[in-house]
Amino acid sequence: MRRDKGTDRHAATRRKQDCLISSTLLLFLAGVLVISVIAVRGAQSHRNDTQPQTSATSSNGTSAGADGTSIQPPQVSNGTANPEVTGAPVASPITNSSNTTKASQFSMIGYWGATALTNTQPLAYFCDLGMYSTINLGYMNEFGGSSDHFGIAFGNNAVYRYDPTAAGPESKGFDLIARDIAHCQRKGVKIMLSIGGPGGNYTLEDGDGKSMAELLYSSFFQKSASSNVLKPFGADTVLDGIDISFMNPDSMGATWTQETIDLLVTLKSLSPATILSVAVPCSSTWPVVTSSSANVPVDYVNVLLYKDDTCLFERGFNFIEWTHRFEGKIILGLALTEDEAVPGGFVAPVDLPRLVTSVSMEPQFAGVSLLDVEEGGNYANTVRSLLG
Repeated sequence: MRRDKGTDRHAATRRKQDCLISSTLLLFLAGVLVISVIAVRGAQSHRNDTQPQTSATSSNGTSAGADGTSIQPPQVSNGTANPEVTGAPVASPITNSSNTTKASQFSMIGYWGATALTNTQPLAYFCDLGMYSTINLGYMNEFGGSSDHFGIAFGNNAVYRYDPTAAGPESKGFDLIARDIAHCQRKGVKIMLSIGGPGGNYTLEDGDGKSMAELLYSSFFQKSASSNVLKPFGADTVLDGIDISFMNPDSMGATWTQETIDLLVTLKSLSPATILSVAVPCSSTWPVVTSSSANVPVDYVNVLLYKDDTCLFERGFNFIEWTHRFEGKIILGLALTEDEAVPGGFVAPVDLPRLVTSVSMEPQFAGVSLLDVEEGGNYANTVRSLLG
C-alpha cells in the first residue's frame, strides 16, 4: 500500500517540532540550574560577610573590632609610664577586658587617698581596673572658720593649701593628679572631691556655707584661665561632684546646720549638673538629709555601716529605716579592713553575698562604697561581681 506524501511530510514536521521542544526544555532546565548555583553561592557569600570579624591589628599596636572602634592593647611592661597616665603600674589586675567601667545597675564607689599615708598606686590605676563607677578624692579637710583658706591632702603624696595671708598657694603633686583625673573621666569614671573626713580642721560658721559653695564652684566646677581663680587641678579640670563627709565632731560640732544647707543649695544652683552626695553614719537621724524635709538637693546618701556599733550588718542593720529617712538613692558604705571599722563593723567577705542579697531588690538601693581603694584586692572584686 502506497503512503500518502502529504502524510509523510506532516509526520516529518511533527518530529522536527518535538526535537525543538526538547531542546528548548533542556536549555530551560540548564538555565534554572545555573541560576540556582549562583543563588547558593551568593547566599554563602552574604553569610560570610555578616559573620563577626576577628580584630585586625594595625601597625601602631591597636586593633579594630567588627564595629570599627579602636581597641587598645594591654600595657606592655617596658619600664616607662603611659604618657597619659602618671605612675602607671607595671602589672594591673584588670578585671574588665575592655579596661573601662562596667555598666551595671548598681554603682561601686571608692575613696582614694583617704586613709593611706603613702598612696602606693596612682589614681589612674584604679580607674583602669574597670570596677569603679565613681572615685571620691579624700579629703579637703581644712576650710571655713570665716576665712577663705582651705587645704587638701591625699596621703603624703599630694597636698594643696591656700592661705590668703600667704604669698601664694602651696601645691605638691596636683599636676600629676590632674592628668589622672582627665584619664579617669575619659574612661567614664566620675571623680568627686570629698570634703571633711575624720581628721583635719574644718568648720562652717555664719556665712561660710554660701562662700564655701562659691569657692568650690570656681575652683572645681568651671573652667577658668584667670590667674585670680584658684584652680588646684588646673584651669581645664572640672570635677563631677562633691561628697560631704563631715566626720570630725571636734571640728564641726553640730554637723547639720543652716550653713551646711546653704552650702548644698548654693552649689547646686551655681552648678546644677554637679553631683551632691552625703556620707553619714548608719545611726544618723539628721532630718536635713531627707530631701523632702529641707529641700536639700542631695543626689544620694552614703550610709556607712562601719562607723557605729548600733547598726551593724549583723546587729541592728537599719537599711529599711533609711528608706523612710531619705527618698532618693542609698549607697551602703563598707570598710575594706577591720582597722577602719568599729569592732564588729567590718563585713567579712563570706558575708557579702547575704548583705547584697538582702538589699538588692529594694528600689532605693543604688550600690556600695569602699574605703579605701588602696586596700581593695579580692574584697573589691567580690563586691563588684555581686553588684553585677
